[in-house]
Amino acid sequence: MMRQAMINQFGKEAVEKAERDAKAGKAPSASGPQITSAPPTPKGYGKFKPEKSVNVAKSMGETLGSTPEEKAMISTLIKATKDAFEAQPETKAWRNNVAGALAFFMITTVVVANDAPEPGDAATEAIFQAFNQSLDDLPDFAKATNKEKQQLYDTLIGFTGLPLAIYTDAKERGDAEQLAQSKELAANLLQLVLKVDASKIQLPK
Repeated sequence: MMRQAMINQFGKEAVEKAERDAKAGKAPSASGPQITSAPPTPKGYGKFKPEKSVNVAKSMGETLGSTPEEKAMISTLIKATKDAFEAQPETKAWRNNVAGALAFFMITTVVVANDAPEPGDAATEAIFQAFNQSLDDLPDFAKATNKEKQQLYDTLIGFTGLPLAIYTDAKERGDAEQLAQSKELAANLLQLVLKVDASKIQLPK
């Protein structure tokens, strides 16, 4: 499970703090991220230098697919999601930063699960900064290797791409059953990773 993997890498205390932050409003809520004072100088604990040896798209395809065709399709989808995410000018500061992957994951899964509009640029940036600050508050995260951070970053993006692809296709084809499947998958992933109930979150506009 994703949560256990995070505990193994960064410690139970660090993971539980991140979960508390999400529930307490430091992640998106009805009124947006709760930052009541000027944030401290960023430490950048979520940042990492990419390593060519990491291939999460392939490993997730191997794990989730049941046939060679499914494995290849899932791997291709995850790689395409990462490429599209990193190609956006507005996510330049998010690249190679676990905080960026967390923000992308949180925003997208909430949008899909609730079939809601995407938040505006200011709200999106505030969510990213809130996650950035949360990671900087975790000393154990500073000890994580580039490889560990990249694996988490790529996995979060992979988890984002799966429900997003189903949701987008369902919207284009007007498929209500597939839309419901994408919403359920997004909600389950959000609960699995961050222990957050999507139905209780409203993204600021």
